[in-house]
Amino acid sequence: MSFNLKICRGEDKMETTTNPSPETIEQAIDDIIPARSNFVILEATPRLQDCDCIQTIIKWDDKPQIEYMVEAHFKYGENFTYYRRFTTDVDWLKKLFRMFALEEIPDVEGWEDATEDVLAQIEESRKRKDG
Repeated sequence: MSFNLKICRGEDKMETTTNPSPETIEQAIDDIIPARSNFVILEATPRLQDCDCIQTIIKWDDKPQIEYMVEAHFKYGENFTYYRRFTTDVDWLKKLFRMFALEEIPDVEGWEDATEDVLAQIEESRKRKDG
């Protein structure tokens, strides 16, 4: 089992660390700023059971308290589902990422099925790149 920590710090600025330490994962989460192209992904290779990655971004809004959007991607054969939840608890978020790196899949019970929304965002991003 291998893990890749991908840190995006703006358009076309992706850093990848293979098998990151817990401290590297936590620092990546601490370094996220509220911007659409600033996020952290932790990928498992091969897939960890049916989950191949978790990712987080700070929700961009005018609220004074930082809120993280967290997603987990599950693939079942040819089908897949993105699960999403929001949290202001950065300690919970760091633990989720650390546990995933220790090969524990997230418990997504009660999370929102965000598959259609994620697919729409991917399509929008492709259109922007294609000009």
